[in-house]
Amino acid sequence: MLVRLAPGFLLMQDNARPHVAGVCQQFLQDEGIDAMDWPACSPDLNPIEHIWDIMSRSIHQRHVAPQTVQELADALVQVWEEIPQETIRHLIRSMPRRQSQMIGPPHPIVARVGDDVILPCHLEPAADVSAEILEWKRHDLKPEFVFVLRSGQDLQNVKNPSYRGRTSVFMDELKHGNLSLKLSKVQLSDQGTYECDLPLLRKRSSVKFMIETKRSHMDETDTGEKRKHYETEDEREREQLTTDETVQMKQLQEEQQRREEAEKRAKNLKKELETKKKEVELKRAELQQLHEEKQKNENDLQNLKEELENKNKEVHVFIFITNRETTQDTNMKDIRQMFDEEHQRRKEAENKVQILKEELQLKISELKGNRDDTKMLLLQETQKKQKAQREVDYLKNLLESGDNGILSYYNVPPYPHIY
Repeated sequence: MLVRLAPGFLLMQDNARPHVAGVCQQFLQDEGIDAMDWPACSPDLNPIEHIWDIMSRSIHQRHVAPQTVQELADALVQVWEEIPQETIRHLIRSMPRRQSQMIGPPHPIVARVGDDVILPCHLEPAADVSAEILEWKRHDLKPEFVFVLRSGQDLQNVKNPSYRGRTSVFMDELKHGNLSLKLSKVQLSDQGTYECDLPLLRKRSSVKFMIETKRSHMDETDTGEKRKHYETEDEREREQLTTDETVQMKQLQEEQQRREEAEKRAKNLKKELETKKKEVELKRAELQQLHEEKQKNENDLQNLKEELENKNKEVHVFIFITNRETTQDTNMKDIRQMFDEEHQRRKEAENKVQILKEELQLKISELKGNRDDTKMLLLQETQKKQKAQREVDYLKNLLESGDNGILSYYNVPPYPHIY
């Protein structure tokens, strides 16, 4: 593997187990990669941790939580794109401030009902937190916010109603790391444990607040005796030194206890994260299986649709052919009927023609017979006419020849050529 780095490149990574593993360290050494020295138990110094925290808060504040892995991925991309670039620059510039430690009072703060009180909290070394998100909370309340400062604005609408108008901070002192809370008009219900939180810097500290009851005569006597006890300045100084040492010891013990609690919380969160990762993997496998089943069902449905379409086409073709055959059968019947009728009409016409032919033949025969008779009569009449004409001609000749002719007519037999 070839790694190309710009000159002066410095790798930033926290002390997570994969980062400090021997294999990882050996790889960095072999490749000549210089890593930044990282203090122990300080994952909050890495700006990306705060970006993840911002993204996680944004996802959890949605009205409708993502239901699938794809919806979660889309939501993360959307939240990532919505983070202003100025926020990222601010996180980078605030890395020195995150090396500061939040310090709260080592003992409870006591006040009377109706008084104004200050719950002290500050950063050491001092750092400017005027642009940070500052939250004071009481986890036993709903809502838990006592005071919220974002972008230099006191958000009254997110406070618990019993604290509205009664809490504030020293705005001018925020640039010096003073996070103290001013609580006015103390009420009996104000007693409890308060938490000062810089969520982007992942720094928290708690302050215990107690309501003081009426002082008894014995308390006043004890106070008088204590005053008498501090008669000399040396005794006061020695007492003060002892008190300071005790306070420092308590602070160290509390700090150690907070660190141990933080480590425990980190371990628990790590276990929860591993459990969540396993659950996510299982959900992802289930979703993948469901996706495959869905894809298979869609393919089966598509195949069924195609088969149904093919069946519908076959049915339409069958209906068309059936209708066509029915139509053809009907047409054939009509044609056969028409043919039969036409054949019958033709047969009847032929019969009529035959009858007419026979009648015509009879007529022709009759006409032939009549013509022969007529010819015979005509011939007879012609012969009669010719005979009469010969006789007329003969008589005419006789008349012209005179009496001899007439006598010869009566005495002499007729001429052969006349008859």
